[in-house]
Amino acid sequence: TFFGDLQRYPMVLSNYPPVYPLLNVPGFQLFGPSLFQPRLLSLLATLALAAFLFALLRRRTGNASMAASFALLFFAPWFVQTWAATARIDMLAQMLSMAGLYAFDRLGAREGFRRHVPFWLFGLGFYTRQTTLVAPAAALGSLLLEPPRRRDFPRALAAFGGPVLGVLLAMTVATRGQAW
Repeated sequence: TFFGDLQRYPMVLSNYPPVYPLLNVPGFQLFGPSLFQPRLLSLLATLALAAFLFALLRRRTGNASMAASFALLFFAPWFVQTWAATARIDMLAQMLSMAGLYAFDRLGAREGFRRHVPFWLFGLGFYTRQTTLVAPAAALGSLLLEPPRRRDFPRALAAFGGPVLGVLLAMTVATRGQAW
């Protein structure tokens, strides 16, 4: 049965990390159990993902028409067309990853609070879907491969790993190990 007890593995009724369900709470509170808000959130995340993709490509290429062409190609695969309107967590997780990549590219090696924004977005992406690790790995890897930016790696790793591990620890303690 789907509704197993919480004393045995997997000890939870869902495999969704907390970001997507928490974003849907206001809609459920206002309108009751409906798929309207989760589907709307998925659709808006898909559109925002394409917008971040366009912005990143335009920034990297300097060519708006080419960036728009590639951003529109994002909608070609069947799974994007299907998942965009079916209340899936994937589109929100990928949008957060793309927003993190855009912020990482745009902010570069700036000092202060803003340089951590990409890694906080990657952390939100992780807590939307646990497999969303390619973008933070790419950003952290680029810091290691660029000698002038290598000194930023420990702070960037802490900006990503600190909140991710801290939230996981807090959830594990709060659920007596079930979140783990």
